[in-house]
Amino acid sequence: MKPGCKTSIDALMADAGVSAGQTDLIIDLGAPNFEPYEEFSEALLAAVAALGDLSLFRSYVVVGSAFPQPLGINKPGGDIPRHDWKFYKALVGKISNGARVPHYGDYTIVNPEFTPMDMRRVKSSGKLVYAESESWCVRKGGAFRDNPSQMHDHCKWVLDAKKFRGSGFSDGDAFIEKVAYKTAKPSNQPFWKQVAISHHIMQVLEDLSKYAGAA
Repeated sequence: MKPGCKTSIDALMADAGVSAGQTDLIIDLGAPNFEPYEEFSEALLAAVAALGDLSLFRSYVVVGSAFPQPLGINKPGGDIPRHDWKFYKALVGKISNGARVPHYGDYTIVNPEFTPMDMRRVKSSGKLVYAESESWCVRKGGAFRDNPSQMHDHCKWVLDAKKFRGSGFSDGDAFIEKVAYKTAKPSNQPFWKQVAISHHIMQVLEDLSKYAGAA
């Protein structure tokens, strides 16, 4: 949104010796306050319009994260709105017919301001993050290191609450089912982020396919 953005982009492409057709325009919003969606959409589209003809770029992507850092949710858990996805739909709704629509991107369940920690020194909570179409469902317990078996209960809760998409939905879902029925051990804490990301990616792909079909 800086006044000299277009000049900077043109200079960068010139220095690299590439045209717009060889350039991907990726607008990384970071982790902003997406609300109110309508006003933010209008402001962003006004700024993007100053970049010229968007159809010239090889690709056009808007990326952002609504996953909070810190998580800020108490046990046993709750829902966190997927503001990044909701904002994207509002943004697309503001684009006039014939104008280029950006592709969607997010940081899955990671905030871009996340700072890695030495997990040997931190007793973080055991939790399961499960993406749904409008929110993330979070089940949270006590310190994972003190009680890894809590993950059996977290996974079983997702199944019992009728939120589970089935073991074939993603590799993460397949593991969740095994842990829920205690046919697999609860692994280690970093692996649960991988489980949640696996499910999240498939949820986003489904969201995009349904949204495109309805548009």
